[in-house]
Amino acid sequence: MATYNDGPLGPFSGKLGPIVGTTWRGKNVLRSLPEKSQKPPSLAQELQRSKLKVSMGFLTPIRPLLKMTFRKNLKDKTGFDAAKSYFMRETLQSTETGWEMRYPKVLISTGDLRGLAHPAISVETGEILHLQWTDDSGQAMANATDKLLVVMYLPTLNQFEIFKDMAIRQDGSANITYPSYYISLEAHCWASFGSVNGSKYAVSTYLGAVEL
Repeated sequence: MATYNDGPLGPFSGKLGPIVGTTWRGKNVLRSLPEKSQKPPSLAQELQRSKLKVSMGFLTPIRPLLKMTFRKNLKDKTGFDAAKSYFMRETLQSTETGWEMRYPKVLISTGDLRGLAHPAISVETGEILHLQWTDDSGQAMANATDKLLVVMYLPTLNQFEIFKDMAIRQDGSANITYPSYYISLEAHCWASFGSVNGSKYAVSTYLGAVEL
């Protein structure tokens, strides 16, 4: 792989003979086409491929969010790459039937802000999810105006719901309305705080699984 500066016609993109031009982490890159292996994949390779497939299937729907909420210690990674690396390393457990997801290990954000203090979640009538926490504004890395972020995942539908700016830290509680067709389904929930300008986030908190 080699990087290059734009020529007189701009960056080269696509395949030309044995060379492929593309971008990688913001840089123009030239790669040679990989040779197709004639060897059958090993068990370890098959496991890694299936693990990657499960990871991408789960994370891709919230890719735009993760690009914003995983900004800590990125080095040369994107926020999504950092989230994917963490997910594959920490949240999947191999079982006889495949990969099992450890939901309490899942993170939807990382950073230096203070997370939710003593959170509690409950399902109320009227398709309302009630979330409350202790207002710890003024403590280190806890600003009264930090914005609440809540992410809900419904395994039955393989679907996410993202709720932004539903409250700020000093409010101490929030009511979140969800669609009526979610009633009776199980939902895994996470919450976090982000700064007003969206440049900083807290390490997210797993709120548990609830029946809507």
